[in-house]
Amino acid sequence: MSDSIALIIGSTSVRQVGGLFSLNDLHKESGGEDRHQPHEFLRIEQTKALIAELSNSGDSRNYLETKRGKYGGTYACRELVIAYAAWISAAFHLRVIRVFLAQAAPGARSGQMDLDYDRISPAQAQDLREIVQAIVDAGIQKHAETWARFQKKFRVNSYLELPAARHTEARQYLIAKLPQGYAPNIVEEAAQPAGWSPERVNSALSLVAEVMPQVSRAIFDAVMTGQNWQADRFMLSFDVNTRGLVPQAKKIDSNAYVMPMDRFYDAIETSMSVEPAVLARLAATCANRLSHMAGHLPAPRSA
Repeated sequence: MSDSIALIIGSTSVRQVGGLFSLNDLHKESGGEDRHQPHEFLRIEQTKALIAELSNSGDSRNYLETKRGKYGGTYACRELVIAYAAWISAAFHLRVIRVFLAQAAPGARSGQMDLDYDRISPAQAQDLREIVQAIVDAGIQKHAETWARFQKKFRVNSYLELPAARHTEARQYLIAKLPQGYAPNIVEEAAQPAGWSPERVNSALSLVAEVMPQVSRAIFDAVMTGQNWQADRFMLSFDVNTRGLVPQAKKIDSNAYVMPMDRFYDAIETSMSVEPAVLARLAATCANRLSHMAGHLPAPRSA
């Protein structure tokens, strides 16, 4: 295989063939759930519509390829890779987007990119160590056996490589080894913040998954066309239709200001860079508005 490794996500090296990326490698790194297999992604209508758009764009690139043999699997272009990651989860989508942004950033290494944004935190790692110690203290398994089974279960070389998004799943897997009621101070999970019901969390993740592709695509296009994407700002709003809440992420014009009204006059007076002609027009507009409002005030009552 002459093609170099395209990128590295977590502990998985994602192969590249003819400019296309292995969706099978991405599936492995995302957790390897059956419902997230590449062929399931290719069956949905949104994916078919995206492939149709790519085909109609006039670009002569190959967008999708299925190979057999040693390096077999499903290989896809960057646009489909990003869409595949978004379909899996918002967290995995963000990981993949950051890889492509890192590739385009000045000083990025050619042919290979590392990503280490989503590993468990030191506190989460300590939590897992304490549960493993409880397993050992209970005489169920030794350290080496427990960690070996853990690494095989979660397909990592070390528990420190575990994605943060799988921490809860990992602690539940370890806790299941303990006798009922054993080491309650370790087993008991921290209380969720008020209002964090499963329904609300799922709703939040769903909205994030819808809005992230809009921002990600805008940033991706800006980077690829050499625009100054670091200075871009986006306004997030929600429209209501038959689907319910529909998030919209719109790019804010570079010369636009976004601030509360009660800070506007302070900004005009102290910090906002405004041409004299603009200030004069603003003053005239305010005077006209005040005059109009005065003309509609009720007449004062006579004594």
